[in-house]
Amino acid sequence: MPLKFLAKNKAFIAEIYRAADDADWKKNPLVYKIEKRLVTRDSILPLHLATGGGEAIRLKPATQRKNKKRLKQRVEALIESLGQILGDRLGARLDV
Repeated sequence: MPLKFLAKNKAFIAEIYRAADDADWKKNPLVYKIEKRLVTRDSILPLHLATGGGEAIRLKPATQRKNKKRLKQRVEALIESLGQILGDRLGARLDV
C-alpha cells in the first residue's frame, strides 16, 4: 500500500495490526500479529490478508528519539540474523 498521502519530509510510526501468517477463519481465527515500522511518504507497506482476515494500520508522527530507538532495534535484529546465517553456513551457532 503506497503512503504518498503522508506529509513530505516527515517520518511516521506505522502500527500494523493484522492476521498472523497461520490465520484461517475456520481453523485458526484468533491469531494476530502487531508490527511497528518507521515509514515515510515513499514507503510501500505490503498487505498480508489471511482468508477472512484483515489489517488495520495506525500512523503516528515519529519523534527523533523514536527514530533512533527503532534504528537501533533494526540494526540489532540485522546483526542477530547475520549471526544465524553465518552460523548455519559454518555449521555452528554464533553468538553476536
